[in-house]
Amino acid sequence: YSTTERMAVQSMIATIKANPLTFSASQRQSSIGQGGLLNSPQYKFQEFQLDNVVVPVLPFGSVFVKLRTGEEVTNTDLGIESAGVLPFGIIFTRAFKIVAKSPLAEGAAKEFHNFIRTVDGSSDDFIVSRLEKAAKKYDRNVQLHLGYINDPRSVVGDKWDTYSDRDRAGLIDFWQKEADQYAAKRDLFKGVADEAKKEIAK
Repeated sequence: YSTTERMAVQSMIATIKANPLTFSASQRQSSIGQGGLLNSPQYKFQEFQLDNVVVPVLPFGSVFVKLRTGEEVTNTDLGIESAGVLPFGIIFTRAFKIVAKSPLAEGAAKEFHNFIRTVDGSSDDFIVSRLEKAAKKYDRNVQLHLGYINDPRSVVGDKWDTYSDRDRAGLIDFWQKEADQYAAKRDLFKGVADEAKKEIAK
C-alpha cells in the first residue's frame, strides 16, 4: 500500500477502536430488517467512512481488524443479531482461512457480509441452504467463464478471428479474473456452509 493508504488504514482502525458499535436493549433484540442496527448513528458513521475512505483496504472495518489480529469474529461484527443460534462469526473466521491468502479474499468476504445481513432472523438450516445455493451459483459462473476461455467463439463468434493477439489476451485475462472472483466467493460460501453443518451436527 502507498503511504496515504497506510495512513488511511491506521486512521480507520483508530476510529473503529474509539467508536465501537453500541446497542440498546431494544436494538439487541431487533433484527437487521427491523432497523435496530442500520439506524444506529455509530453504524451510519462507520459505514460512511468505509464507503468513502478505505473501501479497497478495509471493506467492512472491524471484521478485518479482528481477522488480522487473530481474534474471532462475532455475529455482531458481521452485522447480524438474530440469525438462528449458531455463532456465524466464529464459523466465518474458520472458513475464511480457505481463501485468506487469495488477493480476492476481501471481496469474497464482503459479499458474504452483504449476504448474511439479508438472512438475519432466519433459522440456521435456512441460512445453510442459502449458503449452499449461493456457492452453487458462483460455481456455475466459474464454469461459464472457464468455458469462455476454452472456446472464445462461443461468446464473440467469428469476430474472434478479427481480434489482435493483444485483444484476445485481454479478453481471456478478463474472463480468468471473473472466474477467479467467482471461485473465491464459491469457496468461502461453501466453507461457511460446511463449518455451519459441523456445528449443527454436534
